Amino acid sequence: MFVFNRIFPLTLLFFASGTLFAIDEINQKAYKSVSDSIRSSQTAYAMKHFPNAISDSPESKYYVQLSDEFPQPGCRYATYWEHGGGTFNSFPEHWSNGTSFEIKNFIHFKYEMIRSTNSSVF
Repeated sequence: MFVFNRIFPLTLLFFASGTLFAIDEINQKAYKSVSDSIRSSQTAYAMKHFPNAISDSPESKYYVQLSDEFPQPGCRYATYWEHGGGTFNSFPEHWSNGTSFEIKNFIHFKYEMIRSTNSSVF
């Protein structure tokens, strides 16, 4: 399902294992919200080029993640620099390789998909 709104234009919005995801690969923004109960929840954001960041700061050039977990006080914040950074990852593992971060397709295919030219039916 594609959703048009002001925060995430042309966004893929879906539920997976009780978790709401909004992924915008074009503008490199992602949102995640999971609530196991009224006593436990997590909200996370990832984006490239953090809005209103100081010019030439890492936040203005690279990826930033922000994660808020309830009932724990405070939130976690990380900047993914060009050659490393970030101490946590709230999103799919294949978005981060330990030294960099990029918002990609939610599903990571191990092999390249083969496209069929024959439309046969069994």
